[in-house]
Amino acid sequence: MSAHRDRTGGGRSRRWFVVGALAAVAALALTLAAAAGPIGAASGFEDDDGNLAVDSTFDWNGFAPVTWTGAAPYQRASKTASGWAFGGLSDAQETTSDTGFAGGTKQDKDCPSVTGTKAPNKDDLKRIYLATKTVNGHVYLNLAWVRITQNTTSPSAHVGFEFNKGTTPCPSGSDGLVQRTAGDVLIVYDFEGSSTDVPTLTARRWVTSGACEVSSDSPPCWGPAVNLTAFGFAEAKVNTFGAVSDTIGPNSPTPESLGKSEFGEAGIDLTGAGFFPPGVCSAFGKVSGVSRSSGNSGQAAMEDLVGPGDFNINNCVPTTTTTGQKVVITDFARPSGFGTPTGTVTFQLFTNSSCTGTPLYDSGPVALGVDGLASATTGPLTTTGTDTSATFYWLVSYSGDANNLPSTSPCGTEQTTISGNTPGVDP
Repeated sequence: MSAHRDRTGGGRSRRWFVVGALAAVAALALTLAAAAGPIGAASGFEDDDGNLAVDSTFDWNGFAPVTWTGAAPYQRASKTASGWAFGGLSDAQETTSDTGFAGGTKQDKDCPSVTGTKAPNKDDLKRIYLATKTVNGHVYLNLAWVRITQNTTSPSAHVGFEFNKGTTPCPSGSDGLVQRTAGDVLIVYDFEGSSTDVPTLTARRWVTSGACEVSSDSPPCWGPAVNLTAFGFAEAKVNTFGAVSDTIGPNSPTPESLGKSEFGEAGIDLTGAGFFPPGVCSAFGKVSGVSRSSGNSGQAAMEDLVGPGDFNINNCVPTTTTTGQKVVITDFARPSGFGTPTGTVTFQLFTNSSCTGTPLYDSGPVALGVDGLASATTGPLTTTGTDTSATFYWLVSYSGDANNLPSTSPCGTEQTTISGNTPGVDP
């Protein structure tokens, strides 16, 4: 209020006050824009700021430089950085030889025919990116798409990411697609253009019985859609605010400027959403990206195809066995004393360095040979411990004879250590 009353003589002061206030508001706006949503905060990936730059934790450009293989425009990329496994698939653009689908092909069509076709401008994808990591027992998946320069900044479109468990190829003419199996996942990025830059992510599973998303269809089909965004399992952003720089494309690390509405990303908590039930090992190995025309995302006709390609997402934890290794050990003894000692030697084997308790192996009295040497060989022994390692301790006793007194070697004077997968040892 004081700035408003200062109409004379304080104009300069008033202007400085207003500029300072606007600067503070602008700084606050930037801070809010950079803040990660709950999914990104939990996973450590900036999944909903609509850019690729690493601003605080990790983002797509953090993978740079990325090496792409294969003949352009159909190339593949993979890399691991900061614990994130990255995958990239590129596609042809603005050409009638681009991989796509015949007019009217719907998402429920298993093993659809793939043809050379030019997708509409708003549906023409350049490439897709994927990244996955397990954090605190939750499997997180990040998705991103890049499309060609747009004729308008608010075109309606849908982008689907399909993840398959099986590896059985479709018949020829499906360009590497695999046959769907129960439990496959389809995640759809619904970007209707208009005024929103925060799209809705939905997901459905491939079912062989029960209800279909499209009521007029019958199983096998995509089951009813689940709104991941509404349930708090996903968050997303489109760069409707302006151009962003991409340094992980096929020309990585050379920056590529992506214009307004040409880049979209999302982060998903797959475990929270129920795609990986606790204690059940589940894995997906194939992925493909599909653009679809405007309208209902479940019934919209498929347009452009990116992929398919290999990309592994799983919640499987390696198990450790405690069976150890089976070993056979031989020991020798030659007592020394007056003349050539005679009598017997007893070999005992223990798993503790004090040689107490019941021995793991006891040879009983073994007669010395004419050369004064005795030996004993154990039967198969099993090591213990998750690292399949063990140390055994020998206790060797001499009976004595007419010229030599009995004696016993200190425990552990002789030791046998088995470490890892020792050559010649039965695992």
